[in-house]
Amino acid sequence: MSPLPTHGMSPVPLPPPYRRSPASVAAVVGILAVLAVCAVPVFGFLVYWFAGPDLDEPKNAAAAYLQQIEARADRNAYGMLCSDLRAETTPAEFTAMLDAAPRPARHSVGRAVFLNEPGTSAGITVLLTNPTGASRALDLYLTSDKSGWHICGDTLI
Repeated sequence: MSPLPTHGMSPVPLPPPYRRSPASVAAVVGILAVLAVCAVPVFGFLVYWFAGPDLDEPKNAAAAYLQQIEARADRNAYGMLCSDLRAETTPAEFTAMLDAAPRPARHSVGRAVFLNEPGTSAGITVLLTNPTGASRALDLYLTSDKSGWHICGDTLI
């Protein structure tokens, strides 16, 4: 006698094991390979975006430079120039050039962009307003080195 009653039922046969076709395996492997290849540049972009250079640094340097000019602290502003400009111009010449043009009374820093991939040069658009209320836009070019950001190119002159 069997330990369990069968009550006249016969066992149901199990379905055969599922076998994937080679084409479906190749499609899945191909999709995973494409995702892996695309993930590398996306991950790199995200790292650069969140851990890369910050545009606030050159914007703050441009604002500090303009504040020095507005305050007539020309020696301090001269010290913020890049080494190439300081080699071409003496502090006295720099002050004379600033005095020859209408000196800004206030400024606002606008658009900022990095000009190279490592983020060591930037372009900053500033709006300068002179004491009479006339204003003009100026694009400042900044470069960075180990000592910080420096003004290069047009220095308001």
